[in-house]
Amino acid sequence: MNKSLLTSMLSVILIVTPAMGVYAADKKERVNVRQLVTLQERADHRTSLKNAKSAEERDKIRTEYHLLIQKRADEKGITLPEGYTPE
Repeated sequence: MNKSLLTSMLSVILIVTPAMGVYAADKKERVNVRQLVTLQERADHRTSLKNAKSAEERDKIRTEYHLLIQKRADEKGITLPEGYTPE
């Protein structure tokens, strides 16, 4: 194999591998959060946001949803990721 090709391939591996690790950790955190609400609850939340008449109403819906997730996380002993916002 050509030396420059090998060098290029190794460079790509060194750049991509850490990014994949961050993505995997991030995805794991999302899975834990999603396990706290049902598919139906998430669908209802999205519908409520779509049907909200004002920004204030959407903020209220988001806050209630976040409190629900926080309550369930507390019940199951799960620590939510720092800066977590439900959506």
